[in-house]
Amino acid sequence: MNDDFRVLLTNASGKESHPISSFTWLYVPAVAREPGRGSTVAGYLKWLYTSGQKIVQEDGYAILLPEVLAKVAQKAGTIR
Repeated sequence: MNDDFRVLLTNASGKESHPISSFTWLYVPAVAREPGRGSTVAGYLKWLYTSGQKIVQEDGYAILLPEVLAKVAQKAGTIR
């Protein structure tokens, strides 16, 4: 995975790989127009990529790998 989060998941090799896989992308401005909105979005993303991963797993979806979660958390922390 590149620093800009681009990765190709389609047709991955391996016995347990799924032929069609993808991420869900969120487009978020680095700096919000309204004060406070950026920190609210950053807080939501922090929850999404920590506690929210449990909900994802309970619903039968794959959770993100720890190294991906760390990259996402770092990037989300830059939102203002």
